[in-house]
Amino acid sequence: CVALAKEKGFDDPEIKAGMFNVALLTAQDIAKIQAIKDVKKIIPSYTMQIEYIYHTGDKYTAMASQYIDGFNLDMASGRVIDSNSADEVTIPVRYISPLGFSNSEDAVGKKLIIGYKNSTGSIVEKPLTIAGVQQESVLGNSSIYLPSSLAQQIQSDQTAGMANLTDVYQAAIVEFDIDLPTEQVNNLKQLLLANNYTAQTIQDQIGTFSQIINGILAGLNVFGI
Repeated sequence: CVALAKEKGFDDPEIKAGMFNVALLTAQDIAKIQAIKDVKKIIPSYTMQIEYIYHTGDKYTAMASQYIDGFNLDMASGRVIDSNSADEVTIPVRYISPLGFSNSEDAVGKKLIIGYKNSTGSIVEKPLTIAGVQQESVLGNSSIYLPSSLAQQIQSDQTAGMANLTDVYQAAIVEFDIDLPTEQVNNLKQLLLANNYTAQTIQDQIGTFSQIINGILAGLNVFGI
């Protein structure tokens, strides 16, 4: 995979920009990138803010991340999220005791409720099923992981009515064939750059932590500049 971002000139007021003057990817960008040769799939990176999580008792603040197929999370119990599901979640092992579970196996299959604010400030709660518990690791240490479809819904709820934030993304994940030769991967990155997108392979980004990426995952992370 590659991480993809859009280049932004300081003299271009028409380009939507996010934090730190980073150009945001639009739905038109997503369609344009999908049409590029050797791109198998493009997954927008959704931005979401969770207010709290709970099982049956106290509510706790938590960070939420979008799960991307191929992340090789070290699971203490259960499994990673089914990419076709919209109501599954995985939680870090450190959350087991605060949420009232006796151990990681006890948590699997149980309900976790997440609460977030929509664009009007009203709290929306979603009951999710815990598919697995993440072991302490680089990726699984502090975030709960949500499926892309749910991350998309939360971003949509939180930006409804905000024209500048509707259907825009800070980054995207571009997947390509794992057997694509290095030369063609580099050509793909250069082609994206020629179209005003910057791209890094996930291996480029995480360096020595590349072992956390599953062997079936190949792609680029795409960002805006």
